[in-house]
Amino acid sequence: MLKFVKKILLVLLIVCPTVFYGQSKKGIFPTRSKKSNASVYTFKKPVEKIRYDSKYSYPYVNADFGPAFLNADNYKSKWGYEGHVGIGYEFINMFGIEANIGFSSLDGKYQQLELLSLNCWELDLNFSINLTNLVLGYNAERRINVEPHIGIGQIQYKGHILYNDGKHFFVGHDNDASNNMLGKGVHGRMIALTVPYGIDINYEITKKLKVHMDVSTCFIDSDCLDGVERGLHYDWYSHVRVGISYAWSRYGHGHKKIYSPCDFNF
Repeated sequence: MLKFVKKILLVLLIVCPTVFYGQSKKGIFPTRSKKSNASVYTFKKPVEKIRYDSKYSYPYVNADFGPAFLNADNYKSKWGYEGHVGIGYEFINMFGIEANIGFSSLDGKYQQLELLSLNCWELDLNFSINLTNLVLGYNAERRINVEPHIGIGQIQYKGHILYNDGKHFFVGHDNDASNNMLGKGVHGRMIALTVPYGIDINYEITKKLKVHMDVSTCFIDSDCLDGVERGLHYDWYSHVRVGISYAWSRYGHGHKKIYSPCDFNF
């Protein structure tokens, strides 16, 4: 019995080293992979979650041009033209103030005379309200807005009148001729107070650029604009101008971007 046990032990001593030390690198025991299975932390680029500030105010510049016609004592109006450039400021996407300088060329025909030429320099200050935002509330996605306006200003003008008998008369020209009515403006131009009012319809192309159409009438505190004086009648003229405006602002026409905090994914 003892001999049998000794034989078994001898066999085990020979076999075991072979089993434990004769294995390849891919032995029977699992080894840790070179590729770590640890959690991988990833960083996600911040996503801009943008909302728009309905109380944002901004400056802008604009320019427009279009036809104009004189409505005064003449019985036949002729189309002229008028153009403006201006700078303005919009408060909280609701109220606006705008200063304009413009030039217009008008004429017309009368029963006893013809206004061969009339050109005017205009300077006015207008106040506006965004009627669309007032009625419907502010909406950053809205592209069309309606803005009525009214203002006060000054006009300096000069004209050339031809009577039916062939005589010429001048208004606001820089000379002391007997057939000229000399004014107190620049280069003898006539001066009068103006009250412009109208409505502006604009369309937003981008956050900074708009196109607009302005339909306005301008009352003149004078009855000499057309060269004809008749009672207490005040002269006036109208225009339809089309133009563009550019928001002189980082965020455009009232659209201030507000970003959310950075997002991280783990």
